[in-house]
Amino acid sequence: MLKGLPSAFSLGPSAFTVLAPSHFTLREDGSIGTPVSDPARSVSTPHHAGSETSAPAPPRLVFDDASHRLWLYHGNCLELLDAIAAKYPEGRFDAIFADPPYFLSNGGTTCHAGKMVKVDKGDWDVSRGPELNHEFNVEWLRRCQRVLKPNGTIWQN
Repeated sequence: MLKGLPSAFSLGPSAFTVLAPSHFTLREDGSIGTPVSDPARSVSTPHHAGSETSAPAPPRLVFDDASHRLWLYHGNCLELLDAIAAKYPEGRFDAIFADPPYFLSNGGTTCHAGKMVKVDKGDWDVSRGPELNHEFNVEWLRRCQRVLKPNGTIWQN
């Protein structure tokens, strides 16, 4: 388990096991489906002492251009990449452009347009230490490689 990572990156004990997420399905048309609820299979995980939360929310399709086969999702990138790898084991993409977190949100400031501004982007950008930052980067890159076609390429910003 990735201890200390923000909830967007913390997937639980099987964080780096490549399995299709069970709380959503990726459809051929790019839409996201949720399986029929089965009370016997529902899992609650502790969130804070004395409270529980259900399984993570499925990703949301936020842009769809079916004529160009282009879909943009808002969700956990590791789960989405696992779902794509499970559905398309031979690879799906010719190219991937990625802009991952840089883990620079540390309470500092910078000068932007002549004004001092905070550099904090959010909890998802807070460093959890070099080892965990590296582990996260290795994992999302490994998953990207898995969903690339054999002659695919990746660009990282």
